[in-house]
Amino acid sequence: MLESLKTYLYYGNTVYGIELLESSDGFAWNGTVIKKAKDEVDIDKTFQTDSIDSLPEYVPKNRAISLVINTKDVLYKYIESNQKEEETLINIAFPNINIAEFFYQINSNGSNVHIFLCRKIQLEKIVNKFTALKYPVVEVNLSNFLAQHLHLFSENKTFKTSNSVISIEGNSIKNIKRKNLGDIKENYGFKGLSVSNHHLLSFLASISLLLNFEPLYTNLVESNKKLQKAYLQERFFKLFSNFAIAFLLISLLINFIFFNSNYTAVQELQETSKINSDTKNSINVLNAEVEKKQLIVENIMNSSSSASSFFLNEVIHSLPPTVLLTEFDYQPLEKRIRKEKPVEFTNNSITISGTTTEREGFSYWIYELEKMDWIKKVSILNYGDIEDSTEFMIKLEIVDND
Repeated sequence: MLESLKTYLYYGNTVYGIELLESSDGFAWNGTVIKKAKDEVDIDKTFQTDSIDSLPEYVPKNRAISLVINTKDVLYKYIESNQKEEETLINIAFPNINIAEFFYQINSNGSNVHIFLCRKIQLEKIVNKFTALKYPVVEVNLSNFLAQHLHLFSENKTFKTSNSVISIEGNSIKNIKRKNLGDIKENYGFKGLSVSNHHLLSFLASISLLLNFEPLYTNLVESNKKLQKAYLQERFFKLFSNFAIAFLLISLLINFIFFNSNYTAVQELQETSKINSDTKNSINVLNAEVEKKQLIVENIMNSSSSASSFFLNEVIHSLPPTVLLTEFDYQPLEKRIRKEKPVEFTNNSITISGTTTEREGFSYWIYELEKMDWIKKVSILNYGDIEDSTEFMIKLEIVDND
């Protein structure tokens, strides 16, 4: 029960497995989507596409992905050895390799050892590509490594995947033969589920999120935990944010009902007493006007204080010694404030006034301002000599980041 609740909180009722496959025809993305209802699972759909940009047609954004990398970036070798140390086995299969630069997964059955390697930089590059498209990868497996779990779903001893023929012995892989299977399709019955060989690895990838396979010989565990942690932090933030918003709305509704009830009672007392009703109404109107204007001022101060501080700091740091500022006006008024008229500002704009004693220093300052990435345009509104200095006014148009 607790495991089911944990899985639901982590991934919801639907899990997604994707195999990234590379063949002579290029890259392909084979996917399996599994839905869980109570204690049963069902394959919702499978898909195959030759473009990662087509994934939104099959997988919603921000859903956790269990990924199998089955490309030329994954090195595979079979050896016979009774050694148990992981690094020793890798050095036997790939002499003089720098293990620190690779992720590895090893399947060992007695003396039969299958080793899968992928450079860390290549694996992270693939994961980052998914992340950039808003597909958080929470688990990565290499090539046919997950095939060792096929014994959990079928008594078959031989299986085809998208690019290999695999023999199973007990709960381990006996033999893997790389083979170009092309359009060859073979279906397998897994406890009421029908899975084709082209989606066998993506099926195992998605089901691993539900069964939580724990490989023994790999250095991918910590990497997968970090990927999962990053995803869960974002997921729980969104879940609790939605909960907080719902709680706030309910609280506001209760407060409104309570306030409305009290207001009705007060109104009845006012109608009964009829004392100073006109005066109280006038006071209420004035209070509402004051609160409205106070809210406007607070909104203006809250929205602009941090931004104006940043802009002022940037401008001051750019000032040459020959320029002296006399006025810095962030989002200046377009018109004078008039009674019962909305306050109008020049959005995304700053006017700066001051004096300069050197034309070259002023010109260089303008040049420096124009290079700042938050400034869209610099306009000189006024520039004229007064005694020993020159008075100026400039306008900065700010880049709109909304």
